[in-house]
Amino acid sequence: MNFTYGDALSSADRLVFFKMAASEIARAHGLIASFMPKPFSDRTGTGTHFHLSLGSATSKNLFHDDSDRNGLGLSQSGYHFLAASLSRYPLEGYRERCSTKTVLGTRFATKPIELAIPITVAGMSFGSLSANVKDALGRAATEAGTSTTTGDGGMLLGQKVNPPVAAMRTLPEGVDQRSACRRPDWSGPDNLAIKIRELREITDWEKPIYVKVGATRTFHDVKLAVHAGADVVVVDGMQGGTAATQTVFDVSCADDYAALGTAPGFCHHCHTGRCPVGVTTQDAVREQRLQPPVGARRVRNYLKTMAMEVSIIARACGKQDVHHREREDLVALTVEAAAMAGVPLAGTNWIPGR
Repeated sequence: MNFTYGDALSSADRLVFFKMAASEIARAHGLIASFMPKPFSDRTGTGTHFHLSLGSATSKNLFHDDSDRNGLGLSQSGYHFLAASLSRYPLEGYRERCSTKTVLGTRFATKPIELAIPITVAGMSFGSLSANVKDALGRAATEAGTSTTTGDGGMLLGQKVNPPVAAMRTLPEGVDQRSACRRPDWSGPDNLAIKIRELREITDWEKPIYVKVGATRTFHDVKLAVHAGADVVVVDGMQGGTAATQTVFDVSCADDYAALGTAPGFCHHCHTGRCPVGVTTQDAVREQRLQPPVGARRVRNYLKTMAMEVSIIARACGKQDVHHREREDLVALTVEAAAMAGVPLAGTNWIPGR
């Protein structure tokens, strides 16, 4: 089936309507409609594809130029219109794969961690989160082919230290856990190297050693951690913070919030243990409001979607592995991000402050 040429919006509408109709008709007959450009490698590629042209107000073909020195008959506009660039073509989505496999600990560990995606679940401690949430996160990470932390550390107010949490953290019930700003058994990089060596001996050099630092003097801290022998350096942020909330709220769901005894933007029960949706609570009744299978499905879909988006970006840069991206592939979407990361603002060559 062919569509005659038309403006971009009309052509897009026709294609979307056709795909919907074809899919429903195929489903009614127990079939699947495929819209791959070339679904069969041994047949002519007659699947879904479209042609693009660019014309002037006088209907002149702006892609054509007989004086093209490359002999292809393309104008400068035609060359600029090509996807990506001539020096690095994007990967074709169906036939050319982009690997998301991630291996952590290849420096020294004899049994490095192998993940299917470059995304892990971190900053989520049991005590801050309910047992059901930790169960859901673990299931989702396993199904998505990644890892999650055991979550047995972090600051915790006493009202969330119930018997199970107290037993895990070796604390009296109801007593605050206050995490120290650093470990007492080292006072600098030299001590860190000794501690890492000690951990390697304990684990028979099998397990990767992680060093987690706060996002403060990141450049220098990462260098020192690598020099000390760390396999992985984790730069910690505020992603696991509790009691934080956004500043813009959807007031259309005010009735739902009212049913929970609160209002949009005014829950603030992450730190109290009285979370109304069962996420940041240790209350046996409240935590049942989030069931592990449901939470696991949502988190798994989220992880897979993020991995897919990372893969799409890498393929657009012509990479067959998400870890092959280079500095020149990076741009920032805001002036602040460009200044902090030292990469150009999108659409420009400008790096603020340089």
